[in-house]
Amino acid sequence: MSYTTSVKEELLQSKFHCEKCALAFVYGYLYFAKKGMQFKAFSREEAELVAQKTVEATSVIVTIVKDGKNKYTLCINNDEDVECFNKIMSGINAQSFLKGELKRECCFSAFVRGVFLACGSISSPDKEYHLELCVQNKLKADLLEDIFLQKKLKLKKTVRKGNTVFYITDSERLEDMLTLMGAYKHSLDLMNVKIEKELRNNVNRAANCENANIDKTVKASMKQISDINFIFEKKGQEYLSDDLLKVALIRLENPEASLNELRELLDEDISRSGLNHRLKKLSSIADMLR
Repeated sequence: MSYTTSVKEELLQSKFHCEKCALAFVYGYLYFAKKGMQFKAFSREEAELVAQKTVEATSVIVTIVKDGKNKYTLCINNDEDVECFNKIMSGINAQSFLKGELKRECCFSAFVRGVFLACGSISSPDKEYHLELCVQNKLKADLLEDIFLQKKLKLKKTVRKGNTVFYITDSERLEDMLTLMGAYKHSLDLMNVKIEKELRNNVNRAANCENANIDKTVKASMKQISDINFIFEKKGQEYLSDDLLKVALIRLENPEASLNELRELLDEDISRSGLNHRLKKLSSIADMLR
């Protein structure tokens, strides 16, 4: 099952909060999916829901015809029903909806749900954050954009193969859109995916930082050991003062130890910066002898 289908199946279970929600849903679905008097559905459940809500909202009888595996067509066959349906649909426009049905949040939610079922798709958040609504007719696209702007719902827009595509790629706006439509389960799933990705990224950053510190420690230790051996070869151990010789021998005996670990091995109270200063002094002596 695709992620889009999973989201649509959840939306089909969403409840309407008032009697006008059904009209808003039917208008959003049928207006943006209709071809003449036939409407394509992606599942039997979707077909039955749209047919039921169309009857509730318009009193128009819709019949369901199966025309392939998991493919259903909703038809309005009666001439009087066609005339009635056309009259209802043509009587609804952006202004009347904004002043009436779509002014209520529950109805606007039902409307957007219908639009998504008609022409929407969404990628799995495991792969990417992407939701889009593909509208074939420019006038319908302008109408939808007008409704979205009036409701302060900002979607990006592009044109693809002559179709207007509204899309969201921001995870927070995607969460808001899923919640608005009534896909609460998938909205929570998206939040969980974001948390998992953030945790994974933090773990990777910590691991990379630790590896970088280890590499830095190893390189520094190799340089220090090389300098100490060079001093011993050129001048012997007696060339160094007691405090420098003590540090030099401890470093040679513990090539993989960090500064803090070397401090613990020394039989004197010395700070980390003090120990680092002595090691740098040894390197300076080696450089001078070279």
